[in-house]
Amino acid sequence: MTMKTETMEEFVKNYMRFEDSLHQRFVDFAHAFQYALPERKGEVLKRWQAAFKDYQEWIGDLLHDFELSKNEVENEAEWRAEEDADKERARAHGGITFDELEEHFVMHNAEGGKPETAVIVFTEDSFDSPLPLEARSFRISSECKAFHPLMEGYSIFGTRLDGKDKSVRLDLYMRDPANLMKVDYCYLEK
Repeated sequence: MTMKTETMEEFVKNYMRFEDSLHQRFVDFAHAFQYALPERKGEVLKRWQAAFKDYQEWIGDLLHDFELSKNEVENEAEWRAEEDADKERARAHGGITFDELEEHFVMHNAEGGKPETAVIVFTEDSFDSPLPLEARSFRISSECKAFHPLMEGYSIFGTRLDGKDKSVRLDLYMRDPANLMKVDYCYLEK
């Protein structure tokens, strides 16, 4: 801490009082400094500096936590915008989102209904080359482990509607950032 050309009284008044408005903590080292014996003023000043450093670290932690909270809010806003876009895209095709399908299958299984099937259609850019709709569409069952919360597993197996690939482990492709397959929309089969 560098001091300007100020008197000790100005230093005490300007720098030795700080307040924490969240905890209403007011540390008044000025009083201790003012009435300390001359030989103890150095010790009081060292204690104040240590306390002020702790205070600065605490404020830094608060600001860091606030920044994290702010980022979480921004991330949630982005997530909600993506979710809304997914819903719009699904509705445009007369379908539902994968999250809605998952929720439906979980509830259906909880009620003990007979197995249901649905189709997941992936976006065109999920594949290396352009594919027709049937090649991007996979039939899945409500019996997959991912739709049974009490089962230990997240697997979703699907079969391409064009019949070329059977029992593809879709959940791995849906979660893998390197080979991400993005769901365009889904629909339940009756």
